[in-house]
Parts: sequence; C-alpha cells; structure tokens
Amino acid sequence: MSDGDGDAPDAWDRAASWIATRGAPFALAILIIWMIGIYGHIFTGEVTGDDNTFHFAESVRIADCLRAGDWDFWNPSANAGYASAYYYQVLPQLASAIPSALFGHNLFWFQLSVFLPHVLAPLAAYRGMRLLGATPWQSVCAAAVASFTAGESRWGGGASGTFAVGLYTQTWALTAFPLALGHAARWISHETELRDQPRHFALAIAWGTFVGLCHPFFFIVLGAALVAAFIGLVVRGAVLGISTRDFVGELIRSFLLGVVLLIAMAPIWLPLVFDYAGFGGFVRVGDEPGPGFGLLAKWYWHGKLFDWDRAGKLANPRVITALVPVALVFGRGRWFRWVWGPALLFALGLGLGPHLGKTEDDLIPMVRFLGAMQLLAALGVGAGMFAIGRWVWDRPWRGRWQYVARTGFSALVAALAITIAHPATIALSKQVVTLPDQTKWRHPPELATMIATLSVQPPGRKQALQGAESSFWNLLPYVRARRPALIQMGGGGLQASPNYGIAIYAHDVAKNAWLYDAPYIVFGNEHEDKMPVGDDLVVLEHYTLRRLPAPGLVSPVQVTGDLPAGRQPARKAAIAWLKTRLPLEDQFLEYQGSSGLRTPPQATVRRSGRTDSSGDEADIFAELEVTAPSTIVVRESWHPRWRAYVDGQPAVIRRVSPDFPAVDVPAGAKLLQLRFERPWWATLSFLLWPLLAALGYVTARRVLRAPVEAAVPTLPR
Repeated sequence: MSDGDGDAPDAWDRAASWIATRGAPFALAILIIWMIGIYGHIFTGEVTGDDNTFHFAESVRIADCLRAGDWDFWNPSANAGYASAYYYQVLPQLASAIPSALFGHNLFWFQLSVFLPHVLAPLAAYRGMRLLGATPWQSVCAAAVASFTAGESRWGGGASGTFAVGLYTQTWALTAFPLALGHAARWISHETELRDQPRHFALAIAWGTFVGLCHPFFFIVLGAALVAAFIGLVVRGAVLGISTRDFVGELIRSFLLGVVLLIAMAPIWLPLVFDYAGFGGFVRVGDEPGPGFGLLAKWYWHGKLFDWDRAGKLANPRVITALVPVALVFGRGRWFRWVWGPALLFALGLGLGPHLGKTEDDLIPMVRFLGAMQLLAALGVGAGMFAIGRWVWDRPWRGRWQYVARTGFSALVAALAITIAHPATIALSKQVVTLPDQTKWRHPPELATMIATLSVQPPGRKQALQGAESSFWNLLPYVRARRPALIQMGGGGLQASPNYGIAIYAHDVAKNAWLYDAPYIVFGNEHEDKMPVGDDLVVLEHYTLRRLPAPGLVSPVQVTGDLPAGRQPARKAAIAWLKTRLPLEDQFLEYQGSSGLRTPPQATVRRSGRTDSSGDEADIFAELEVTAPSTIVVRESWHPRWRAYVDGQPAVIRRVSPDFPAVDVPAGAKLLQLRFERPWWATLSFLLWPLLAALGYVTARRVLRAPVEAAVPTLPR
C-alpha cells in the first residue's frame, strides 16, 4: 500500500513492474504451449478439410518426384493430371514433401506442416507487432487475441479456414503476414531509424515473397495493407501535418518495395504469362465473392467474425466483438495505421465483393480478405486494449483507492481473459478433427479395405460417388496406394488442370468412366440403385467398389469437328460436347490450331501406362499396332509443355476435347511416348526470392550509408 500521497510504490506497483519488465516472454511461452494443447490432436490421423487431403496428395506426389530425381513434377493424382509446383501454393507442400522424400513417413510430415503454423502464429504475431512499434506486453496481448479469435466463416483464418475448407496454405500465409507487414513498415516508415532500414528492406522482400508464394492472394493482401497504411499517413498528415520529405520518402520506399516484390513473385506470374493456356482457373462456389455489407454486418453483430457461439453449452460472450470499437477509438500506438487501416480496407473489400463482378477465371475472390481482416483487427484489439489498460493503471489514484482500483481492474482483466480464452479453446479444439474421429460416418476400416483392393487392380482412375464424396475417399487412395481420382475440387489440381472446369459438369458416371479412364467407382450401398451396372470387386457393409468399361489411358479416336476460338467459348463448347454421346463413341473435337487427321482410326493399343517417376524417357507410353495413319488420344490433361515422341522422333501434339493431348501416328508398329518437360525458367525463378533479398540489403546499405557517413565529422588523428 502507498503511504497516502499516491507517489510511493505499493505491492501492485512492484508486481506490475516485475511483470512489465520480465513477464512478456513467459506469457508468450504459455500462449504457445496453449496452442500446442489445442492443435496437438492433429497428430491422431489425416486432418479434415477437403483441400488438406488434396494438398496432402500433392505433397506425396512431390515427395515421390524428389526421391526419384524427377524435377518436372507432373502429377496424375486427380483432374486428369496436372503440373504440380507450376503455378503457386507449393511452399507449404514442400515443407512436408522434402522431409518425406528424405525420411519417408508422409503422414507425420504433413501433420507437422498443418500443426506448425498454428503453434508459431503467436510468436510471429508478437514479433510482427514489435516491429510495428508495439511494446512487449501490447504484442503479447495482440498475439493472444489473434490466437483465440475463432470466427465461424469457413473462409476465415485460424482453425476455421484450416479445418472447414482445408486452407492450410492460407494459414501459412496468415502466420507469416505480421512479419512481412512489420518489416515492410520498418523499411517504409519515415519514423524508422536510418541504420535499420537495409536489414528491414531485405527481410521485407524475404517475408513478403514467402507470404505470396504460400498463397498468391496474400501478395495482394500485403500490397493492399501498404496502400491502406499510406492512406493513413495522408490522413494523419492532413490533420497533424507532415513534412514533404517524409511523405515523399514513404511513397518512394513503398513503390520500390512493391516493384521488387513483384519481380520476386515471378514463380507465380511467369507461368501464367507464358503458359496460361494450361492454367485451369477456378469455378467458384457461391460465397467466395465475399459476404457483402449486409451479411458482413450481420456476422459482426452476432459475434461470428471474431467469436464463436458453438463452444459446447456456452453462450457466445462476444467479448472480442465488443472490444473492436473500443480499441479502434481509444487504443493508440505507433502500430495503429499499419493495423487498423488495412483491416478497414479489407472490410470494405469484403463488402464490395459481390458487387465487383469477376475476372475471366475469377482469380481474385474478395472473401480471401476475411482471414487477414480478422487477424489485423484481433491484433489491434489486443494491443489497443493493453494501451487503454495501461493508461487506466497509471492514473494517479489517491490513498487506499489506488489499491482498490487496481485490484478491481486486475479482476476485470482476468475475467475478460477467461471469457475470451475458455470458450475459444473449446471452439478451436472442436474443429481439430481427424479421420479416426469420423468412424461413424466415414468408416475408416472400410476405406482401408477399399484402398487395399484398389492397390492390386489394373490401372485406371477412381470416382468417389454418393455416400463416399468426402476428400478422404477421394484422395487417400492416391496417398496410400497411388490410385488417381477423377475429380479434385481444390488445391493444385483445381488451378493447374484445364480439365477441372469441364469435368465438374459431367454427371454421367459411365461416360466419365469411359472418357477419363476412370473405371473404378466407390459408392454408399444405399445409392446402389442409382449406379450403372458393372463388376463388383468388393461389397462391404456400407460401401461397394465396382468396375465399369473403359478404353485405357491411351486409345485410338477420331477427330470429327472443331471447337471455337477463344478460351471461354472453347470451354463452353467442350462442356456441350461432353453432354452428348460423342465421348462414348470416341469422336472428339479439336481446339483451334490443332489440325490433323479426321479419318477413322485403324490402330490397336497393345500396352500402355505410366512410367515410374524416375527421370525416364517418358511419363506416359503406349505400344501400338497401326495399320493406317491414326489419331491416338492420351486421356490426360493437355499442357503446352507436353512433348511427344513416336519411335523416338518428335511428334506434333494436338489438343482435343475435353482437354487432352492427341498425336497422329503413321502406319506400323509404333512406340508412342509423352513427357512433361518443365521449362528451366520455371524452376530458376524461385531463386529470385533469396537473390533479391540479398541484393536489396546490399543496395540499400550502400545507398543509405553515404548520407549517414557524410553527416559524421572526421576526427583528427
């Protein structure tokens, strides 16, 4: 207690002093351990979230390629095959693929790659806020609120996005985003000490590129955040005044960082520029354009943006929701414009999303701003409320009221912390679901039996139909037994296969079996009356595996017509062709620029298949008996980087519907080979990331050192 004059330190002062100077690292460590407790359940099996399983399958394929020295990374796992690591989102997959290639144990390394971002997120948030100028305890509180934010949208950050949709690549980007923003702010801000800027310029390049390569939309997110922060500077300058030199300096440094980051992101845009014809694009579900202003306001009012109302029997306390306007209005710090400005801009994007239309392939879905908006608002709440609390704590209370006021205030803070952490812990833990948790509706033992049966069947893709639509039934057969799926509705297979945007419109099971060489169908027994007739390979209590007729991976066909010019017209025409009987009659249409034979084929395929991923001469081969020149189709996704060889000699590849490569083969006994040849620049472009970071450090250091050294007088000897 104080002696009555309110000046002498009391017990609360001494405790607060110790906590303020030494407590932040301990609190951060406790928070990380807390996250380990919440997310440790990941290691009990394959995690839920459709895209998680899709990314897992792609990681397994990349690991197989790395192990065999195949640097082309063609992936046959789904969507008629696609080029892995060709367009984007490869870094999180490499995090599990590289150790899997070295040590095996694919499942453990993928589990670890899903687990680590959640556990390291508090540390990254803490460091990012410190870079933005927050105090240690402001940063701890910011990290805590961000860790316990548990919005209900499946497109949001944290556990919601990771385990509802499977957006673990977004989770990686969100985890690193505070670091990218913090270093960018240190480089850009006129308040930064000059001697620190070269280091932060290099780290801003490194972390900014990392965020974009984890998920390309977060390159847009980072750019939008820097624009919003600059707008905040303009507003601040209009109110409080700012020198022209500082204003122009921030503008120049922002522009320079943006240009360098754009160059460093070449692994994404170079393939899109030169090989856009092989890009699959997106077919969006209804809520991806964004919620709009009305639904966004409704989410906020009902506590669904930052809190969770299904945490067991607990009612949603909506504490974070209630604190958002308080922290926004009253919380202040150097970090303010770097956090709240972008958060408000992202909210504007979410509101405008449904009204903005879309690009040709719908590459910029505004709902992707949601996770970043939640993260930054949570950081602002944590740091802002601590700043408010510190102001209250430091008021000059008199006499015994000092002890009473601070005791009451501490009790209030503890109550708020418990009210946030307890239901959020329950809600987050409930979302961490794995395959063994779904025994009653996924039947893992029957899935294992199906996979074992598929592993000994002849080649061919598999269709997961009614009653077996989950990602586990769809892609785990590839993970465990390398049995490809027909459709993969997310991850790399959606982005990099031009067949995805066509195949999802095909609902005829027997036609799909023939056209896509997908003869194996798995379905729930209650749907047996809707399935085509075939040979039952295994019938279990809940599921059946059946084989339908299919011509094989390579077969002779006839080209009978043309598709119209233009990306979208050709795709629409291919979808219309898909709904006719022509695919079952092996009558195909060709894309513009793919002219060749139109005669009926006179050829027999003696043997065809895939080679192991070991740097062989071909990815796909076929031994043919050709009595007259014939068109041979490979029921695999077309890509501009396929190369064909007939008896070892280069051959012209035609592009036919739905989006397959085909080759006109002359008469005779022939060996047809196709090899996907990844261009050298697609691989080397990844080196721009570290090289530009190093160059940025050296260049900025030399440029900025001169005026500093010039200002220091030379002392006489």
